[in-house]
Amino acid sequence: MSEHLVVFELQKQLVDDVDGTELSALEREFESWRQSLKRDMDSGVTRRHFDALCTLLDAIDAATDVVSTTWMRHHSGLSSGLER
Repeated sequence: MSEHLVVFELQKQLVDDVDGTELSALEREFESWRQSLKRDMDSGVTRRHFDALCTLLDAIDAATDVVSTTWMRHHSGLSSGLER
């Protein structure tokens, strides 16, 4: 693996996560947050609250993409055997 500048602790964890265990745990956590927010949305909230929850869902989706992309960038040679 070539040398990469590591800026954040999470990035370091993903760089060190050769087998994808940390990535999978983060993806499960993000999905749990998504489900919780969707339950709140389905329970009937004000329009303003609904819009705020939609914004949070978008942020979770973006975070999921960033984490996955970061992991793949650091492990592209190893990822062929992992389902991502």
